[in-house]
Amino acid sequence: MPNKTEIHELLIKSGRPVEMDSRICFGIHFFDTEEKAKAYGEAVRLRGDTYNGGYSHGASCGRDKSWDYVRKDGVKLYGVTVA
Repeated sequence: MPNKTEIHELLIKSGRPVEMDSRICFGIHFFDTEEKAKAYGEAVRLRGDTYNGGYSHGASCGRDKSWDYVRKDGVKLYGVTVA
Protein backbone atom coordinates (compact mmCIF):
# COMPACT_ATOMS: atom_id res chain seq x y z
CA MET A 1 0.00 0.00 0.00
CA PRO A 2 1.45 3.38 -0.99
CA ASN A 3 2.33 5.87 1.71
CA LYS A 4 -0.17 8.73 1.21
CA THR A 5 2.07 11.18 3.07
CA GLU A 6 4.99 10.42 0.74
CA ILE A 7 2.78 10.84 -2.35
CA HIS A 8 1.41 14.12 -0.99
CA GLU A 9 4.93 15.46 -0.32
CA LEU A 10 6.04 14.53 -3.86
CA LEU A 11 2.99 16.30 -5.34
CA ILE A 12 3.79 19.43 -3.32
CA LYS A 13 7.41 19.29 -4.52
CA SER A 14 6.38 18.93 -8.16
CA GLY A 15 3.74 21.65 -8.21
CA ARG A 16 1.28 21.89 -11.08
CA PRO A 17 2.14 20.86 -14.63
CA VAL A 18 2.74 23.77 -17.02
CA GLU A 19 1.11 21.88 -19.90
CA MET A 20 -1.05 18.78 -20.31
CA ASP A 21 -1.77 16.58 -23.30
CA SER A 22 -3.52 13.25 -23.81
CA ARG A 23 -3.45 10.14 -25.93
CA ILE A 24 -5.96 7.31 -26.21
CA CYS A 25 -4.48 5.20 -23.38
CA PHE A 26 -2.74 7.77 -21.15
CA GLY A 27 -2.16 11.45 -20.46
CA ILE A 28 1.05 13.47 -20.41
CA HIS A 29 1.81 16.22 -17.90
CA PHE A 30 4.73 18.54 -18.63
CA PHE A 31 6.93 20.32 -16.08
CA ASP A 32 9.44 23.14 -16.48
CA THR A 33 12.21 21.39 -14.51
CA GLU A 34 13.40 17.81 -14.48
CA GLU A 35 13.33 17.79 -10.67
CA LYS A 36 9.60 18.59 -10.65
CA ALA A 37 8.96 15.94 -13.32
CA LYS A 38 10.88 13.31 -11.36
CA ALA A 39 8.94 14.08 -8.17
CA TYR A 40 5.62 13.94 -10.01
CA GLY A 41 6.64 10.76 -11.84
CA GLU A 42 7.47 9.06 -8.56
CA ALA A 43 4.09 10.11 -7.09
CA VAL A 44 2.32 8.73 -10.19
CA ARG A 45 4.24 5.45 -9.89
CA LEU A 46 3.49 5.13 -6.16
CA ARG A 47 -0.23 5.72 -6.64
CA GLY A 48 -0.25 2.93 -9.25
CA ASP A 49 -1.15 4.67 -12.53
CA THR A 50 -0.87 2.32 -15.54
CA TYR A 51 -1.46 2.61 -19.28
CA ASN A 52 -5.04 1.67 -20.13
CA GLY A 53 -4.92 -0.23 -23.40
CA GLY A 54 -2.68 -0.47 -26.43
CA TYR A 55 0.78 -1.99 -26.72
CA SER A 56 1.85 -0.91 -23.21
CA HIS A 57 -1.40 -1.87 -21.44
CA GLY A 58 -0.78 -2.35 -17.73
CA ALA A 59 2.71 -0.79 -17.78
CA SER A 60 3.47 1.71 -15.06
CA CYS A 61 3.11 5.41 -15.84
CA GLY A 62 5.67 7.95 -14.61
CA ARG A 63 8.63 10.02 -15.78
CA ASP A 64 9.25 9.39 -19.49
CA LYS A 65 12.09 11.26 -21.20
CA SER A 66 10.78 10.32 -24.63
CA TRP A 67 8.04 12.96 -24.21
CA ASP A 68 10.43 15.82 -23.32
CA TYR A 69 10.47 18.65 -25.86
CA VAL A 70 11.53 22.25 -26.37
CA ARG A 71 8.75 24.77 -27.01
CA LYS A 72 9.03 27.42 -29.72
CA ASP A 73 9.99 29.96 -27.04
CA GLY A 74 13.04 27.84 -26.13
CA VAL A 75 11.73 26.42 -22.83
CA LYS A 76 12.38 22.71 -22.34
CA LEU A 77 9.50 20.73 -20.85
CA TYR A 78 9.81 17.36 -19.14
CA GLY A 79 7.14 14.68 -19.61
CA VAL A 80 5.37 12.42 -17.14
CA THR A 81 2.76 9.91 -18.28
CA VAL A 82 -0.40 9.55 -16.17
CA ALA A 83 -3.53 7.42 -16.17
